Amino acid sequence: YKRQGKICALLQHQQSGGELNLEVNSLPLEMLRNWTPPELSLAGLANASARLQYRLPDRLRGTLDIDLPAGSIAYLLPPDRSGRLDYEHTGLKFSLQESGANAKISLALANGDGLEGSIVLPGANLLTLDPASQAITGRFNLKLSDLTLIEGALQQIENLQGTAEAGIEIAGTLENPGLKGNARLVNAAVFIPDANLEIAQLNIEAQSADFEQIDYTADAVIAEGKVALTGNTIMDSSTGWPSRIDVSGNGLELAILLDKKLPEGLNIDGKLNTSANLSYREPQRLTGKIEIRSASGTLAHPLLEGEIEQWDYRDIELDLEIDNDGARANGSMAIGNNSLRAQIDLPGANLANFGSKSQRLRGNAEILLQDVSLLEVLIPDIQRTGGSLQLSLTADGNLGQPKLGACAQMRQANLQIPRLGLELEQINLDASSDQSGLLTFSASARSGEGQIRLAGSTQLDAALGWPTTVSVEGENFEAVRIPEATVNLSPRLEVRLKDRNIDIEGEVTVPYAKLQPRDVTTAAKVSNDAVVIGG
Repeated sequence: YKRQGKICALLQHQQSGGELNLEVNSLPLEMLRNWTPPELSLAGLANASARLQYRLPDRLRGTLDIDLPAGSIAYLLPPDRSGRLDYEHTGLKFSLQESGANAKISLALANGDGLEGSIVLPGANLLTLDPASQAITGRFNLKLSDLTLIEGALQQIENLQGTAEAGIEIAGTLENPGLKGNARLVNAAVFIPDANLEIAQLNIEAQSADFEQIDYTADAVIAEGKVALTGNTIMDSSTGWPSRIDVSGNGLELAILLDKKLPEGLNIDGKLNTSANLSYREPQRLTGKIEIRSASGTLAHPLLEGEIEQWDYRDIELDLEIDNDGARANGSMAIGNNSLRAQIDLPGANLANFGSKSQRLRGNAEILLQDVSLLEVLIPDIQRTGGSLQLSLTADGNLGQPKLGACAQMRQANLQIPRLGLELEQINLDASSDQSGLLTFSASARSGEGQIRLAGSTQLDAALGWPTTVSVEGENFEAVRIPEATVNLSPRLEVRLKDRNIDIEGEVTVPYAKLQPRDVTTAAKVSNDAVVIGG
């Protein structure tokens, strides 16, 4: 074969069976690049021999030996790095005889780490194999101190470090194998770029003393806090591999956990404690409780003039419960004199259908803002807000097409719009919608010596184009007050909106306007044929 490799194959086939003999000597592994993932690059040579005999329809016997002398595996790592694993020897031996099937594997790495193990399938015939009844025994020993190959395979993680060790025995059936022994990941660290989250001092240990139950523990430092996990799994496929997991987290920094999830400019300072008691059983049945708590902290957001608005929060509580009836969540928090309470119910929800559009939905929320300065986070162009806002929300139907209801009231509010030089006072708002999707609203406000009033409705239906009608009335309403201009308006308008179309009927009277441009040196001269009426 070209480039120093040699392959010899002989196939003898008859109607009732046949024999295959194969010899491979010094075959360059780089010739396998069309059959390996593009992020892998193999270097080294391969030797192999196979002797297979088959008799139709149900007999297959023979041996397969694969030998890889010293070589290497190069691979790509995110974001733009590369790794390399050097091995001194790799071997695989497989035998299929009357007594059954067995396989042995060995991998010796250049740094002294490696893998060796064996599997035996007593009496196995690969052509008539029944996983439910086929017995299996085996053992494996592993030590790996360079985990970058795992990092390259997962892609969602970076800078994986640590040492993995395992000594495992296998006994049972192919469908329901039992494990005995232990496996450990020691003093590991990893970075998750999508969450901008670093996990340090990660230790994981799993052990079994009887082929029937695996007990596992884990602990790590995440977001400058500590997380611990304990649990076990019963190795019985007939009962759904029942598992129990208990998790606790203490002193987790919210600023780190929520780094990429908060609105731009909004900062949070506080610590999070959490606990979970969960049970899992195939097929896809998860039950248990999760609690999340944050006793106190601060929220901060920059204002237009370089100032920082800061609010103290307290008593963040979120409880999630999953059982055979579905999933339920209850949450509450307080920010200064403001409060939020919400609950949601997903009847019949489980892992198999969680998030599907047909999932039933029930929920409600109550928001009370005695200090509406929180609105400055959502609307950056306003500041120095005052007043109160009460908002009630309801949800029904299903996730694919929820039926939403809302009721909002704002009383005696005020705010400033620095860009327009405005100070709005006596702002009152009433809005409500029912589950038919019709939102009705009315609002009024004073600015300068005048006032404005709005009333209208919106059909909350994207398919119809969100049709909206608004009536606007006002007298001497101060719309602009800046050094260059002061303008008062008295509108009488009917506005209709649908999709991207807008129709406006009515009139706008300007009872007062004063324009005083800062620079008139570039103003154009009046044309000689211009006629000034009343001038």
